[in-house]
Amino acid sequence: MGFGGAGGLHACDLARALGIPHVLVSPMAATLSALGMLAADVQLDYVQTVMLPGSTPIEILEQSTQPLVDQGQKDLHREGVHPDQWCLSRTVDVRYVGQSFDLAVPLTSKFHEEFHRIHHARYGYSQTETPMEIVNVRVRAVGHVTPPTIPTMPLGSADPAAAKWEDRPVVSPQGMQPVPHYWGTRLCPGHEINGPAILVLDDTTVYLGPTDHAAIDTYSNILIKVGATDG
Repeated sequence: MGFGGAGGLHACDLARALGIPHVLVSPMAATLSALGMLAADVQLDYVQTVMLPGSTPIEILEQSTQPLVDQGQKDLHREGVHPDQWCLSRTVDVRYVGQSFDLAVPLTSKFHEEFHRIHHARYGYSQTETPMEIVNVRVRAVGHVTPPTIPTMPLGSADPAAAKWEDRPVVSPQGMQPVPHYWGTRLCPGHEINGPAILVLDDTTVYLGPTDHAAIDTYSNILIKVGATDG
């Protein structure tokens, strides 16, 4: 996947070197991280060190997490997420006494058994008779959001002539040669372009090698079939 302002210049050559046959360049390649932030759920994590014995009643542990829950709810509200879309989960970091590492376990009445099970699955053994200690309590607050809708358009003609700008000289491994340049804003779903070619978008540039082939899909993504060699 080619993203960022310069990603499209190097994506095909990098894919070719790695034996990857296809490259996708989003029409929002230069702002893909920003789009991801708009589309992603709000996720907030809170932790409090408690250093309690494993025999601590679950009621005490739940009380220890309550300030974190309250903070999570407050922050989700500040983020503008409706309470119906909130999801809060509590975990504890548990270890055997004497260990220097711990495992996150869901905070339920059976967290002791779950810790032994996870420890055995992770490390191949468990010590059910060894005392445990609780290092941290944690709360994860997730606010589910509705991602923005990405519009689609029907596929049209494969002929990209309407998007053609001009042929301009480009230095390549084959030497100086004229290479067709296309306006990215004029590329429409269905258009197909054989390399060598340069697609000039407002915020990024895509280079197609001599053996590469690009097609615009219904989301206006540039789907590139990478040739085995660059000419």
